[in-house]
Amino acid sequence: MSALLSLIPTLLSRPNSLCGSLELVGPPKARELWWVLVPLLIMILAGGAAQARIDQFVPSDSVRIKAAIVSPNASEKAWVVYHNYCHAMRDVELPTYEGFISRGLALSKTQGRLKPYHRLMTLRMLDHFRFGRDSLAQANLKVLLAFADAQKDDTLRAMSLITKGTILARSSSYTEGLKYILEGLTLSQRLRLERVELIYRAAHALIYGYGGSYKATLALYYDAVSFGKRIGDTINVAHLYNNIANIHSNAKAYDSAIYNLNLAIKDAERYHAPHFLYTCQLSLAETYKSAGMHDKALELCRQIEKATPNRSGKIDAEVWLVMLESLTTLKRYEEAATMGLKTIQEYRRLGWKTDLNHIWGVYAMALLKLGRHQEATLALDSHFYYGGQFHDDKLTQQLNEIQSQYSNRERALTIEKLEADKAGQAKVTYLLVVVLALALVILVISVFTTRKLSKRRQELQTKTDIIEAQNQQLAAINNSKDRIMGIIAHDLGGPLGTLASVSTLGKELVENRDYAMLEQLFGHLSNTTQSVNDLLNNLLSWAVSQKGNLSVQPEQLVVLQVWQKVEQLFADQAERKGISLKAQIDPDATVWADYNSLFTILRNVVGNALKFTPTGGQIQIRSSNGSGRPDTTIISVRDNGRGMTQEQLQALNITTGVKFSVGTAGEKGAGLGILIIKELLALNGGNILIESGPKIGTRIQLALPAAQISNATNPDLGGRLEVLYVGESS
Repeated sequence: MSALLSLIPTLLSRPNSLCGSLELVGPPKARELWWVLVPLLIMILAGGAAQARIDQFVPSDSVRIKAAIVSPNASEKAWVVYHNYCHAMRDVELPTYEGFISRGLALSKTQGRLKPYHRLMTLRMLDHFRFGRDSLAQANLKVLLAFADAQKDDTLRAMSLITKGTILARSSSYTEGLKYILEGLTLSQRLRLERVELIYRAAHALIYGYGGSYKATLALYYDAVSFGKRIGDTINVAHLYNNIANIHSNAKAYDSAIYNLNLAIKDAERYHAPHFLYTCQLSLAETYKSAGMHDKALELCRQIEKATPNRSGKIDAEVWLVMLESLTTLKRYEEAATMGLKTIQEYRRLGWKTDLNHIWGVYAMALLKLGRHQEATLALDSHFYYGGQFHDDKLTQQLNEIQSQYSNRERALTIEKLEADKAGQAKVTYLLVVVLALALVILVISVFTTRKLSKRRQELQTKTDIIEAQNQQLAAINNSKDRIMGIIAHDLGGPLGTLASVSTLGKELVENRDYAMLEQLFGHLSNTTQSVNDLLNNLLSWAVSQKGNLSVQPEQLVVLQVWQKVEQLFADQAERKGISLKAQIDPDATVWADYNSLFTILRNVVGNALKFTPTGGQIQIRSSNGSGRPDTTIISVRDNGRGMTQEQLQALNITTGVKFSVGTAGEKGAGLGILIIKELLALNGGNILIESGPKIGTRIQLALPAAQISNATNPDLGGRLEVLYVGESS
C-alpha cells in the first residue's frame, strides 16, 4: 500500500501547469496519480454534480440561481442547482466561482441548512486540496467527517475518506493514507457509489504502475475506462485516457500515447470542457515533440493559440515553450530566438522561475547558432544564474572561445575607443576655443554697436520730443492768435463803433435838450464801457498767462476783504439791473492765494452772474469749509439767472475756439472768463465745480487752500473743472 502513496506527484515535469504551483515529492512515475485523482475528486466529491457543465447555463441563470436560495424556505432542489452551478463555474470563471461558494456557505450557515452547507464545504475543501493547502483542507475535512458521523451519512464519509487518504499519502504517511483509501473503497462498493469506486479503480491501477508492472497497470486502467463508460462518466473517462497516454509516453510508446490523447480530446470536446481540452492538446503537442514530430507539434500549438483567443498568459507560456524547443530542434533559429524572447518575457511577467534556466539555455543556443555571440553570452549568464548547466561539450568549448575572442575584441575596441575619444576631445577643445573667441569678438562688436545705436536713438527721441513740443506750442500760439482776432473783431469793434455813434448822438440830444433820451443814452454808454473794460482786463490777464509770464505770490487772504473790493466794482452795475448782491461770508474765512488772482477770479464769476441774471434777480456769495476737508475753503457764487443747458456745460471743458454769448441786458462775452479762472485756480492750487440747469440758475463753487499747503500734499487741488447738470425747472 505504501507504493500507492509514493505515487503522489510533483504535479508535472513543470510545476506551473494545470493544477497550479504545487511542489510534491515522489518518484517520476507518481505523476499519473495527480492526473487521475484531481479531476476525479473534482467530479466525484461534487456529489451529484459530476456532469454539470457551464454550457448548460445561460448568463441570466446567475441572478435567478442566487435569488432562489435567499429565502430560508428555499427547496432542496434550489440548493442542488446552486451547488451544480458552482461546480460548473470552477474551471471557467474562478472569481465568480469563489464568490458563489462564499455566498452559499454564508447563507446556508445562517439559515441552518446543514446539508447544502456541507456539500459546498466539500467543494471548498477540494479547492484547498487542489492547490496544496493541506492544513486548510484537513480543517474542512475534520468538519465534514464529524458531520458525516453525526448524521450517519456514509456517502459523505466515503467521499471524504478519499481526500483524507490522499492528503496522508502526499505527506509520506503511506500506510495510514492507504488504510483510509481501502476503507473508502469498501464503503463505496457497499453503498454502490459508482463514481467514488471509479477513483479507487484508478488508484489501484497506479499502485501497479509504481511497481513497474506496465501491462498490469494498463489492464487496470482500461478496466477503469470500461467501468466509467458503463456508468456514463464521459469526462472522467477522458481523464483516464489522458493518464493512459502519459504512461505510454513515459514508456516511449508514442503512437499509443497519441492515440489515447486523441480519444481524450474527443471526449473533452463532446463534454464542452475547454480547460481540460487545452490540457489534452498541450499533452499531445509535448508527445509530438518527444516523438520527434516537431512540425506536428508546432502546427498543434498554433491551433491552440487560434482556438483560445481569450487565453491567459499561462497558456501562452506553456505553448510557447513547446514551440521554442521544436523550433530549436528543427534548426529554425531565427524563429526560435524570437519565440525564446517572448517566452522569457511571459515567464517573468507570471513570476515563474523554475523553467527559466532551461528556457535561457535553449534561447542562448539559438542565438549562438545565429552568430549573435554577445547576446548569447548574456543569455547563458542568465541560464547559469537560474541554476542551469550546459552539457554539450562542443558548444561549451565554442562558447569559451567566443567569450575569449569577445573579451579580447572588447578590450581592443575599448583601447581604440579611448584613443578616438582622446583625439576627438582635442578637436572638440580646439573648436570650442575658436568658437569662444569668435563669440567674444561678436559680443564686443554687438555691445559697441548696441550702445552707439542706443545713444543715436536717444538723441533722435530728444529731438523728436523737442519738435513735438514746438509743434504743440505753435498750435497753441496759432489758436491764441485766432481767439484774440475773433474777440477783437466781435467784441471790441462793435463797442468802439458804438462809442463813436453815441458821441455824435449825444451832441444832437444836448442841442435838442432831449434829456430823457440823453439819460438812456448815457446808461447804454455805461454798459458798453463796462463791457469793453471787462474785455480788456480779461484779454490782458489771458495774454499774460499764455505767454507764461504770469506769476503768483500766494499769501494768507481774508475772503471777506477781497469780496468787498469786488462788490464795490459791481455795485453800480447791479443797481442799474436791479440785482441784489447778498454775501454770507465768515469773517474768519481765509485762503492761501495770490490777491490779484483771487480778485480776478471773483470778478469774472460775479461779472458772469450779473450778465446772465435778469432784472430783479439775486446773487448769493457764501464761504464754508470743504466737506471733510478742514484745510480747504469753499467760496460759492449762486444766481437765479437763466442757467445753462447740458451742451453748454460740456462746452466749458473745451479750450479751443471762441464761444460768444449775450447777457440778459444785451451784454456780450467772449468765453475767456472760464479759461482765465481755470488757469488762475491751477496756479493757486484750486478747483472749480459748476452746477447749472435751464431756468434754475447757476452755482459756482471755488475750492482753495485755507492755509499754506503744497500741491504734492493736496492732490485734490490743481485747476480741475467739474460740471454737474441738475436738470430743467418746470
